[in-house]
Amino acid sequence: MGQTTPAIGFSAAVSKNTYLGDNQAIQYDRVLTNIGNGYDKWSGHFTAPLKGLYHFSCSVMAVGDHHIAVMMVKNGKGIAYAHSSWSAWESGAMSVVLALKKGDK
Repeated sequence: MGQTTPAIGFSAAVSKNTYLGDNQAIQYDRVLTNIGNGYDKWSGHFTAPLKGLYHFSCSVMAVGDHHIAVMMVKNGKGIAYAHSSWSAWESGAMSVVLALKKGDK
């Protein structure tokens, strides 16, 4: 028999218009799944419970004529970005695969 590794993953969403300040973590208020309990909805941070490859994706949409720009951060360093253009109701997306060690955020 082979060694089994437990599944880890989360899916979350923001259910209402949210206005963020600079360098503020997005706190997803609607957590759909949180297998492995890596996502903390109070801080907005994911902490890797095990070493491994992790896939993260994010999509954002600006409200009205506003602009949105978000950054995915690994251990305090920006690694991926998504932003909208300045037109009404524009959106942006990002996707990244990261090698994380246990405890990486």
